Amino acid sequence: MSTTLLAPHIELRRFTHPYFNANAWLVCNDEHAVLIDTASNGNDDGARVADFVAASGRSLHAIILSHGHPDIFFGIKPLRTRFPSAKVLVAKSEIGDDIVGMAQTMEKFGMLPSPDLSASVTDYRAMLEVLPEGGLVLPGEHKITLRPWVTPGPSEFTRLTLLWMPEVQTLFASDLAYNHVHAWAGMGVDRQSLKNWLEYLDGVIAAHPGPEVRVITGHGPVTDSNVLLAQRAYLSDLLRLLDDGVRGEALEAAMKRRYPGHAGDGFQLHMTATNPVWSST
Repeated sequence: MSTTLLAPHIELRRFTHPYFNANAWLVCNDEHAVLIDTASNGNDDGARVADFVAASGRSLHAIILSHGHPDIFFGIKPLRTRFPSAKVLVAKSEIGDDIVGMAQTMEKFGMLPSPDLSASVTDYRAMLEVLPEGGLVLPGEHKITLRPWVTPGPSEFTRLTLLWMPEVQTLFASDLAYNHVHAWAGMGVDRQSLKNWLEYLDGVIAAHPGPEVRVITGHGPVTDSNVLLAQRAYLSDLLRLLDDGVRGEALEAAMKRRYPGHAGDGFQLHMTATNPVWSST
């Protein structure tokens, strides 16, 4: 766990899954907190995130799930048990559909970490509420607004929720950017997704220019808006290699050489390099 002071009386705490390098972010004022994502691969991880939230000493006001990848929502059951009054929020109802669809897919391929996370057992849609149009305001004397923007088409995933916190000039970029972690371009990502991803990055860069903007990502530590430029360069390198016909182990090795300090080469990068869609393009 790490803690960053965003402003007087406003803290950002980070919980990281040790294998996926995935983050759960806790935004806190003196009394309340909101959790962004669960950084979990099942109930045991979710219980550890619940301990992390409880250790803050704040009342958990809400949990925001940014998209439908498993590490985002697989910790939700222990969190709901531990904090039953906290709302579970998504920016659009379609993200609930994404979560259900992913749980069904994981079950179909025998990849659920436990049977109770099946969409036929856990009613994910029933636990979710949609964020207000203007976003969520964390209550208390020192208020923080989390204003959502949802990507309009597929990129790293079908939909990603970004959150802008204007009072502290901080952007949660979700998985639109990875900070020194290999980005997921495995199953579900194709060439058009990569092109969309670059387009959305350009829009976010234009909306939040300058390194004074703090950026927190789905994977990797707190940084600044340069991470958006770095992610753009990473995706451009990946596309160039694909255009040159580099595939499989050669693609994996080439990206490792270009980004030797990046985490995630055992999972995200491997899944990217072995994405079957590349062999058909």
